[in-house]
Amino acid sequence: MAKLGIKKLDLKKQGQIKHEPYEYLQELYNNGEKYDFEKAKNDRLKYLRDDVPDEPSQTDDIQNQLEEAGVSNLFGTKKEINHLHEYLDPQEKIVYAVSGGREGRSYLIVITNNRLMFINKNMFVGGDYEEIGFDYINAVSYSSKFVLSTIMITNGANTIAIENVDKHNAPIFVEKLKKAVQDKTADNQQLFQAQQPVQPQPQTSNLGQIKELKELLDMGAITQEEFDLKKKELLGI
Repeated sequence: MAKLGIKKLDLKKQGQIKHEPYEYLQELYNNGEKYDFEKAKNDRLKYLRDDVPDEPSQTDDIQNQLEEAGVSNLFGTKKEINHLHEYLDPQEKIVYAVSGGREGRSYLIVITNNRLMFINKNMFVGGDYEEIGFDYINAVSYSSKFVLSTIMITNGANTIAIENVDKHNAPIFVEKLKKAVQDKTADNQQLFQAQQPVQPQPQTSNLGQIKELKELLDMGAITQEEFDLKKKELLGI
């Protein structure tokens, strides 16, 4: 079908495939279409897998994002990775991720462009999820021993310890999270400044106005009484 310029997904959408692909190829062959029918027959399973790639799944997209972010060694978090798409917003992107222990449970800890997420999908005692906005993160650091590290995240008055993090991943995670927090702070400052009302241009000083009034008085444009009255008003007398 690929040699005929026909895509399996297109045919499915159009409702043109009424039989198994093998039978559909047989119909094409019988109708005189030029196609290596014997090769398709002998390689049917491979054809079904490889003729037209399946549309990328959500899990595939997550895997691609993790690879692009340089994430590695997410030991013991396969379930969490498979469910990660359930927690991400449509436009949210993965910045970095590590696996680690917290309060006796294993977690996938993910930095996105919007927040920090802790995901646990324990099949026996139930899973849990927590997120922390970058606005609430005060400090982040790590300490290493042998091949593992502990990451410390200060959230207000609380400190979260993430243990058993890969020694090579811990410093990358800390730097990525620091930058995400800094970027969020800068964005907030820009937003605050943009929301501030435009300050009116300063008006001519009172002394300047009095000077102008004096010139009008000298020209005879106003009376002495009018000048004195306006002068008192401007000086707050």
